[in-house]
Formats: sequence, structure tokens, C-alpha cells
Amino acid sequence: MTTKPGLLLLAMALALPASAQFRTVQLAHEVPLATVRLPASESGTLSFKTCDECPATAVRVTAETEWLVNRRSVSLSDFLSVIESRADRAKDSVTVRHHLEKDQITRVSIRLR
Repeated sequence: MTTKPGLLLLAMALALPASAQFRTVQLAHEVPLATVRLPASESGTLSFKTCDECPATAVRVTAETEWLVNRRSVSLSDFLSVIESRADRAKDSVTVRHHLEKDQITRVSIRLR
């Protein structure tokens, strides 16, 4: 009966070095739409604030950046049209996925109710 706890401890000890190899490649930020400044073109920058007191972060977007509305892929111009039609930008939030190694935005999504 003491074999099981011993094997469990051994397995945990062997798994510990493997967990040290993980690194964060992308971060996802859910931010209020009111704090987001969208780019005018596919080669522009998107800025957002992760908290009220935080400074704005500006990160570039590319032609590969995905724009999603209710999980449906749209073009940047369609995304901008949807955002412009929102009456109360303080109630909606946007999820911004930032690729840290490339320092670019890979996906921007909004879920409208």
C-alpha cells in the first residue's frame, strides 16, 4: 500500500523538469471596447488598456490578424463597421490575442449580445 504514494511522488518529481520548459508565447487580454483604438489598415497598430490605471499598449496588426465577430471570421473593414454601430462601447469587451515573440496581434474578437 505504501508503493502507490511512492510511485506518485516519483512521477511528480520526474514531471517537474518537463514543466520548466513551458514558456508563454501568446497572451489574451479581455478589454473594454471603449479602451481599444482599432487600426485603419491591416498594417497599422491596435492600442488597448489592460486596466483603467494602466498605460495604453500599442501593438502592430498584419494581414494575418484574424478579426472575429461572434466567432465568425470577418475582414477588418467589416469588423470596423460592426464596432462603429455599437451604441454603448463601455458594455462590450474585446479579446485581443498578442503574440509575444512576434510582437503582433494575431486575433481580435468580439461577442455581441
